[in-house]
Amino acid sequence: MEAKSSGRTGAAVPYLTKSEATYVELRRRIVDGDLAPMEHLNQEELARALGVSTTPLREALRRLESEGLVITTAHRDVVVAPLDLAALPDLYDTKVELECYAVRLAADRHTPADERAMTAALGTLLADDATDDDIWQANRAVHESMFRASHNAIAVELLETVWDRFERYRRFLRDVILDPAVEGEHEEIVAAILARDGQRASDLMRTHSAHGRRAIEHLETDDG
Repeated sequence: MEAKSSGRTGAAVPYLTKSEATYVELRRRIVDGDLAPMEHLNQEELARALGVSTTPLREALRRLESEGLVITTAHRDVVVAPLDLAALPDLYDTKVELECYAVRLAADRHTPADERAMTAALGTLLADDATDDDIWQANRAVHESMFRASHNAIAVELLETVWDRFERYRRFLRDVILDPAVEGEHEEIVAAILARDGQRASDLMRTHSAHGRRAIEHLETDDG
């Protein structure tokens, strides 16, 4: 199996084991929706399709289960975890709180390399010729460049996991993410980080995130 992008932004990961490669590829397929919610995963067929034995596949599935992306049923079948709109508000609120904390740290801890990463990600997001798919990817890249600048490994790991789970719901927030006015708010947050104004960066992130929160509340109202 060839090395592929993990679905997280950045270069392809240099895989050391088949288990790691399998894990990253399966996670990409789940997050992107190639493997649908509640889809049954036939392990023998899936292993053949990925070009691995069932041993690394099972190791990968255990990791994915620990992240809440697959579940094992009472009959020991493995299925893709369902989308739970009732859980989306808690997931989103957790993401917001972690990101507000991370950008506050980033204002104190960012390096010249972090500044270059944030600037490059913004350039892609705000490019005049950016497609919708470019914007989807660049939106996450900008957020990642900001929270990675916190240099808090635990916060970064938690946010990567939360973003992976959150991305499965992104179609419900499509209009928010593709709104040019919302896109432009990223510039203000990055500017506050680079000015080393942690409180302003955190406040701006919370205001920015309110768009998504209102969209989620609208979903809840429609569902009710």
